[in-house]
Amino acid sequence: GGFAGLDRGLGLFRRSHHAWRRILHPATNAFSAEACNSYIWNGTTYTESGDYTQVLQTVHGCDSMVTLHLTIYKPMPVAITAESCDTYTWERVDGTTQTYTRSDDYTYAHVDANGCEQVDTLHLTIFNTPEVTVSGRTNIVVGNNTTLTAEGAQTYEWSTNDITAAITVAPTETTTYTVVGTSNGCSAEPVEVTVIVNECIPGTS
Repeated sequence: GGFAGLDRGLGLFRRSHHAWRRILHPATNAFSAEACNSYIWNGTTYTESGDYTQVLQTVHGCDSMVTLHLTIYKPMPVAITAESCDTYTWERVDGTTQTYTRSDDYTYAHVDANGCEQVDTLHLTIFNTPEVTVSGRTNIVVGNNTTLTAEGAQTYEWSTNDITAAITVAPTETTTYTVVGTSNGCSAEPVEVTVIVNECIPGTS
């Protein structure tokens, strides 16, 4: 025939010694991929974004250069350490909330904006608000004194500006005292105690 050469897309047919021989040329291809943390391509693991190339063989035995345009997303887990009195509400990154009442380590798994699973951790310590009680004589005769003793907390603050657990008072009229007890930074509601002062009437016992 009159063919000096014939392009067949994958190669070129040429005549040699009265026979046709197919000349195959290397092929090039490219594709893109996205992954969380890592991506495996033909047994190779990639952990960073970038362009990667591998030389593969086609079904015809020719080399084929393939390029991977890779984007790796790396979740950024959140770790929080918190202390609170009685309860703690965790406001999580996706807008949801959860309230806890005891100390523990809590985790929350969710999907981030890139579609990757992320596990956040809360290291929580809950302190209980103290229960404060006050003891002591609350009915006295004018001129006498009484000692009021608070219990149940680590520190105390009285309305008299005393910061001890026990205070001695000698009111000349009926008076109400308050004390606030605090433990681990948690303050109880003020406790009130009223000392009633009685007049001493001569000739009576």
